[in-house]
Amino acid sequence: MTGKQNAGRNANMERLRLVSMLMIVCYHYCIWGFFDEELALSPNKLFVDLFGMSGWVGMLLFVLISGYFMTEGRFTLKKLLTLMGTIWFYTLGALLVFALLDRSRIGAAAVKDALFPLTRMHYWFMSYYVALMLCSPFLNRLLHVLDRRQHALLCLLALFLCVGVPRIMDALAGYTMTSFVALYLCAGYVRLRMPRDRRVGDRCLLLGVLLLLACALFVGGRDLLRIRAGNVDALLESNRFLWSGTSPVSILAALLLLCGFACRDARSGGFVSRLGALTVGVYLFQSNGLVSLALWQDILHTRAFTDSPLLPLHAVGSVLLIFAVGLTLEALRRRFAAPLWARLVDRVCPPLENALNRLWDALFALGKKLLRDE
Repeated sequence: MTGKQNAGRNANMERLRLVSMLMIVCYHYCIWGFFDEELALSPNKLFVDLFGMSGWVGMLLFVLISGYFMTEGRFTLKKLLTLMGTIWFYTLGALLVFALLDRSRIGAAAVKDALFPLTRMHYWFMSYYVALMLCSPFLNRLLHVLDRRQHALLCLLALFLCVGVPRIMDALAGYTMTSFVALYLCAGYVRLRMPRDRRVGDRCLLLGVLLLLACALFVGGRDLLRIRAGNVDALLESNRFLWSGTSPVSILAALLLLCGFACRDARSGGFVSRLGALTVGVYLFQSNGLVSLALWQDILHTRAFTDSPLLPLHAVGSVLLIFAVGLTLEALRRRFAAPLWARLVDRVCPPLENALNRLWDALFALGKKLLRDE
C-alpha cells in the first residue's frame, strides 16, 4: 500500500501540532522564566529540567508537520501574503498595545522589528519557515522524481550532514536552514512513501514515547546525582546530546512521533482540527519580543516562584493560560481581521503576480542575451 495520503489536513496531524506547540510553550516557560544561575540544585531545578526538556522535539515536530503538508501543497504568492498578514497582526498589534500602555519599551529597534519581522529575525522560526516555503516548489519537484530508495538515501545523507557535521554545514549554508531542509525531506518521505498502516503507527508512537520517557529518567537521574554530589560539571553536557537541534535523540523522537500519527487513517474536520489550525497564534503571541519580556516576568512573575513549592502548579497553570490566550487571539484574528486582509490580498495579488512575471521574463531574456554575446 502506498504512503500517499489525502492532500487535506486531518485531525491526527492537527492533534500532533497541538502537542508540539504545548512542548514549545513548556520549554519557553523554562528558558524565559528563569536564568540558569537562579535555579540552584533543588527539586525545582529537577522539575524545570523535566518540564521543558522536550521543547526542541516540539520545534522539530512543528517543522516536520509543516513539511508534511507542504510536500503535496502548492506555493502561491497569496499564501505568502496571507502568512505575512498573520505575522504583522501580532507584531504591529503588540507595538500598538505597548505604545499605549508602556512606551518605555518602544524604541527604534522595536518599530523595525514590527515592520520587518522576517529580515530582522523577530521570529527566527518564521523567517526560516518562509524561506522553506520559497524552496518548497523545487524540493517537491525533486522528491517526486526520486524513487523510494533514492529518497531514503537522500534523507539519511541530509540527516548525517546536520547531525554529524553541524559546524561545517553552518559555515557553508547556515545550520538552521539546512536542518529545516533535511526535516522537510524526511517529512516528504513519510507523506509520499510510508504505508498508512495503523500497526506501524502504533509501534512508532510507542517507541517515540518510550524514548522520551527514557530521556526523562536520564535527566531526572542526572539532576538527582548532582543534588546528592553538590555538582557534577561533566553531567551538564548531557543535555546538549539529548535536547538540541543537532541531537540525534531529539530528531529520532520527533520522527517517530510524526510517523506514529501520520500512519493512521486520515480524519478530517472536528474540534481538534480547528484548534490545531490556531496554534500559529500561540507561537506568534508568546514569542513576540515585546510580549515575552512582559509576559513571563511582569505578568506571570515566574522568578518569584524560583524557590516556591508551588512552582509546578504555577508552571502548568501558566502554560495552559498562555495556550488559551493564544488560541483565543488567533480565533478572533481569523474572525475579524483575516477577512479584511484577505480582501486586500485578493486585490493586490493579480497585478503583483503579473509584475513579478514580467520582471522574471525580462531578467531571463537579459540572461539569454548576455550568454549569446559571450
